Amino acid sequence: MKDLNHLLFNLNPTPLWLIEANELKKPEYLTIEEHLKNLTIGKVNQATLDLYAAESHEALENNLHRVIPKKSYKDLKKSINYVFSKKKSIEIETVNYTLKGKKLNILFHFTPTKDKYPCVLVSTIDITQYKSLMEANKRLAKLPEANPDIIVMMSCNQQIKYINPTGKEAIKSDELETIFDILPNHFSKRTCIECQNKDRIKMQYSKNNKNYLMKIHPFPNEKECMITLSDITEYTSLKEEKKLLAKAFERNHQPLIMTNKKGSIIKVNAAVEKIYGYSTDELLGQNTNILNPGQEVYKDLGYSGREYKTLFSSLWKNIRNPKIGKWEDVVINQTKNGTLKWVDLKISTVFDDDMHIKNFIAMPVDISKKMNETAKTKIGLYKALADLAEMRDQETGNHMNRVGLFSQIMAQAYNKPSKFCEDIKVFAPLHDVGKVGIGDSILLAKRKLTDDEYEKMKAHTIYGYEILKDKPELSMAAQIALSHHENYDGSGYPHQIKGKDIPLAAHITSLTDVYDALRSKRPYKEAWSHESALEEIYSLAGTKFCPELIEKFKGVEKQFERIYSKLKG
Repeated sequence: MKDLNHLLFNLNPTPLWLIEANELKKPEYLTIEEHLKNLTIGKVNQATLDLYAAESHEALENNLHRVIPKKSYKDLKKSINYVFSKKKSIEIETVNYTLKGKKLNILFHFTPTKDKYPCVLVSTIDITQYKSLMEANKRLAKLPEANPDIIVMMSCNQQIKYINPTGKEAIKSDELETIFDILPNHFSKRTCIECQNKDRIKMQYSKNNKNYLMKIHPFPNEKECMITLSDITEYTSLKEEKKLLAKAFERNHQPLIMTNKKGSIIKVNAAVEKIYGYSTDELLGQNTNILNPGQEVYKDLGYSGREYKTLFSSLWKNIRNPKIGKWEDVVINQTKNGTLKWVDLKISTVFDDDMHIKNFIAMPVDISKKMNETAKTKIGLYKALADLAEMRDQETGNHMNRVGLFSQIMAQAYNKPSKFCEDIKVFAPLHDVGKVGIGDSILLAKRKLTDDEYEKMKAHTIYGYEILKDKPELSMAAQIALSHHENYDGSGYPHQIKGKDIPLAAHITSLTDVYDALRSKRPYKEAWSHESALEEIYSLAGTKFCPELIEKFKGVEKQFERIYSKLKG
């Protein structure tokens, strides 16, 4: 019989312990630590070893302090003392650990034995999974209560069984049947929704000036369904608003470009294709740099490297600043076919509720035509000003035009940017504009001027500079007016500057004016031939003119001869 009991103990699928108490001290007087030291595991079956990942009885007994944490000692002592003293069974829930450190939720059932020495038979049930399920059920039970949507439990005969707090707040009543006031009109106590054979029903409807999304989850076996109602009034309103904004964006005659915060294009309207020539597909995903012709083009059109960097650094600084969030300035853009356009560019930043950047919206306005018309108007004004000076100085009809063309050719020989070349063509003819301040007795004299008169004549350089100096767009013209009589060796006027201190535009104009003056007939001299004019100019290298300037002139002097012949008189 004893062997049979031993066999049944070992083969039992329930983890079993047989705990013996040492006879030296009565168990009720032991401390928790003494209890553990004083307890002897008489037997454990294989199921117990498997549960605690122990290789042997000895391994489990030697590591009992790892299996039972200190905070469980007290419950263990009370339970064993109770069993020993009352000779009654007891159950407790506690936490144990396997020898591998895995946490176990355990239900211990302590039963006293009828042996000579005090023993306790402990059956062990692993309730870890059960506890997890219970915790999960508790969390699930809280979901409807905390759900911001309306949750309704309804039987198939449309008896309302449950409404969560959100639903009660919506109907403003504790009467559950009031929920029908916000359910679709075809719901009534006498009408079955017939959802038993369907997996799920989803529909949108409007009622009492609100929009709802309704989801019905049927439970056919329980003859119930769960209804979830989401108030989507604000959502549908925003959706409609978004549609209107998208339509307004697309149909706007103003080109609109939307980018992400890194500057990659995510949306454009049809007007963008008209100004830049790119299709929508060609632009989407591209960085806006695709429209920037680059620093060299800006340089060619008169921007310095510093001005270019300042322009775009101010752009990014302003649009990234939540306190500003916008930027506007004139930039140069490039179309698909390489055409350059002047653009008045406005950029606005879209921030989220936390003031983080979401998007940028750019609104480019093509002002190329306006810029060209303004430039033509300015050129017309500058020409009129030059003509005024020409009329007072008795210069020949095309002198100013020739000086402008000659100066442009020289600037191109220096490989100067196109804007420099265009500007000098316009401004070189203004070199003598200061002569409007010189009296006719001096300006129109057909004799050699006295020393005093000559000093007064030299003042035309100062007068010209004073006329032009305060207008930024005329800065080159002001330099030319002031310094076109300065000489390379410092012998010129009005300030006797020399060498590289003489502005290049002024020095070029000086040479072209001398060439044209030599070739032209005056009351006091005959016109010189092209060759004679060259000989004279070459002889002035190192004194009046910079040697480098003379070398550049040698490369283009044939063009000077052709232009003079064409525009003679």
